Order: sequence, then C-alpha cells, then structure tokens
Amino acid sequence: MTRLFSRSVTIVVVLASILLAECIGQALFCWRNPAHQTLFSISWTSHQLFERHPYLSIKGRPNVHVLNNGTLIAHNSFGYRGPDPTRIPRASRVTIAALGGSSTYCVSL
Repeated sequence: MTRLFSRSVTIVVVLASILLAECIGQALFCWRNPAHQTLFSISWTSHQLFERHPYLSIKGRPNVHVLNNGTLIAHNSFGYRGPDPTRIPRASRVTIAALGGSSTYCVSL
C-alpha cells in the first residue's frame, strides 16, 4: 500500500511539474512577444489554416500555405505540418512524432 501511494505521489508531482513548466513557458513567450495572439483570439489566418472536424474541435486544412508575420506556415496533403511522408521508409532516417495541442503546433518552426 505504501509503495503504491509513493508511486502515485511521484506521478502527480511529475505531471504537476510538467504543467507548471508549460505555463511558465507560455507566460514567458507572451511576455517576450507582446504582438503574439493569445490562445483565445481568432484571426483570419486561423480560418485559412484550420477547418472543423466532427470528432475533434478542429484539424489542419490540407494543402495550405500561409504567410503569417513573415513566417510561412504550410500543411501537407494530410493537413499536418511539413512535407508529405514518403511511402517507403529509409533505414537511415529517424522519424520523430510529436503529438499535442497548440504548444506542439508552434508556428515559429
């Protein structure tokens, strides 16, 4: 019982630390970039880049290229950032998948 409680407390502390780091990072980013739009503001660029989805709130619009404040934001034919994936994976290539919300999307990349 004590060991299970200890693991539970450790998991909660780790998750709370990750959440706190994300909040601090978002606050510092907004402080250093006052012209950046907040999470709740909707711009014309948002309507160009995203479309409604029946199960998710929104999804990336396929085959879109938008210039936003000097940064090119491009979606491939699947609505994801970056080039279309190749059908045949190369053995020398390492693929990294990042899943997440608005903080993972990051228009500055």
